Amino acid sequence: MTKPFSARAELILPLDYAMASVASRFAEETGQVWGMEKGQQIKIAMAVEELFLFLASDAREGESAKLICENGGYYMQVTGVFPVRSLPAALFNITAKVHQDDEESLSQLGLLLAARAVDRLEMVKTAASLELRLIMEREYPPGAGEDRLLPAGTYKIKNGAAAQDWKQLAQRIHGSYGLKAPGFTQFPGKVADMIASGDYDAVAVADSQGNVAGGVIWKKAGKMAEMYGPYVFCDQPGLIAELLDASLAKMGRSQAVCVVNRAPVETMPPGYFENLGSDLYRQLAEDQGALSYVHPCLNEFVTAHYQRLVLPRHIQTVQLAGEKLPLHSALSAEVDWRLGQAKLSILVAGANLAENLTNHVAFLKAHGVVQITFHLDLALYNDALFGQEIMAADFEPQILLPWGGTGDVVVFAHREDH
Repeated sequence: MTKPFSARAELILPLDYAMASVASRFAEETGQVWGMEKGQQIKIAMAVEELFLFLASDAREGESAKLICENGGYYMQVTGVFPVRSLPAALFNITAKVHQDDEESLSQLGLLLAARAVDRLEMVKTAASLELRLIMEREYPPGAGEDRLLPAGTYKIKNGAAAQDWKQLAQRIHGSYGLKAPGFTQFPGKVADMIASGDYDAVAVADSQGNVAGGVIWKKAGKMAEMYGPYVFCDQPGLIAELLDASLAKMGRSQAVCVVNRAPVETMPPGYFENLGSDLYRQLAEDQGALSYVHPCLNEFVTAHYQRLVLPRHIQTVQLAGEKLPLHSALSAEVDWRLGQAKLSILVAGANLAENLTNHVAFLKAHGVVQITFHLDLALYNDALFGQEIMAADFEPQILLPWGGTGDVVVFAHREDH
């Protein structure tokens, strides 16, 4: 699906202190054109300016930076492409603090504020450049939820479903399932934009009057589709199977190799999926194979999953062997405060990863988070080296998600949570 938004704007400018305000205005005014709330425009502009100033402080003559603003419909992303620099990775942790009696720490305050101003931060470092992605999700009003009885009638797959159908579906899911519903269904307008963006897709069933009686939503995450549902709000016989058949057929026409349902509904009929711990899994197309980097402490777990799911994988055993490492690590934390859940993953691998992970767990527990998972991407060599450190921080492997990231992902749960 082609995104129906004015999707991209670029600016190249000298990496110089004097240009920081230009970079800031570019981000703010682009956000304004794309309909971001004023407060969000200011936050992302501030994040861009502080990041630009920090990197410009070490700039060499003739160096430049590229800023790329992208409109994802339900979010705005600003990507900064800079010359390679060594950043203080620890500042990107949710646990980071600035100490007033430490001059170096105070000099990094702007970078800390930049990381905290946006919803998500991603970092990619290559031999040629440093790429930082600042992601701000659009604000939406919450829906009221919808749980009224549907009129009697015949419900079938609705071809050409539009925004009003997805909004109605979201309201019904949230109204019927409450805390068991995906968090994004609280915001019907957001669901409509998510599907319009092409990042998500869906199938709905409705009657001739436009009453939506069920649906399936899924995230198109590369070779893995992440599915929510099927949700059905009437007792018409065979409707769940009809929804599943239509959804799986549509997923099969995409680039997805498999689908995972991480929160199966109780009405899921048998025969469609394989059990993957508490999740469900189904292969959609032939898997052409991949290379997985696996620490010895995870070898038995990973091999067992590959054999059970009949996945063609080449395992390369990796572990730390005394090589020099960055002193500090950084973790990405996606937190759902409503449900008390957090997902951690490696942003920057470093020698203190086990300690950093333990500190994150303590911080999140102290702030009411009761369920913490850690996601390790087996396609990323530098991350896979730290399998033993993750285990040392009281995490245990629970499931393996084929193509859950760049490659397969091992999902760990904290021992206190299960």
